[in-house]
Amino acid sequence: TVAGSIERYAGLVEAVTELKTRFGDEIHDIRHEEFVAEPHRHLGELASILGVDADPDWIDAAAAVVNPTPSRTRDRAPWTSEDLDRVGRLIASTPHLEGYVFDGD
Repeated sequence: TVAGSIERYAGLVEAVTELKTRFGDEIHDIRHEEFVAEPHRHLGELASILGVDADPDWIDAAAAVVNPTPSRTRDRAPWTSEDLDRVGRLIASTPHLEGYVFDGD
């Protein structure tokens, strides 16, 4: 159900929030939309952060499997006003979700 999916996602958000609190600057944030727009750049940055030499062929192969269009699976299920409110509150209360909106469009 949508409500069940929201609860699972809220649990993941809570876990990420705890990890960010515990590890601070050791956590590297990449927004999904930014990653899919520039996978070569972000893969190279991640390799650099990890101290790994990023072979250009590896970056090309990894970037090739990235879908450049974010999936909108939310469009496949009916959302109640309570579901929308729950997601809105989750976004509003979570610093690493700042800037995201859920307008149902």
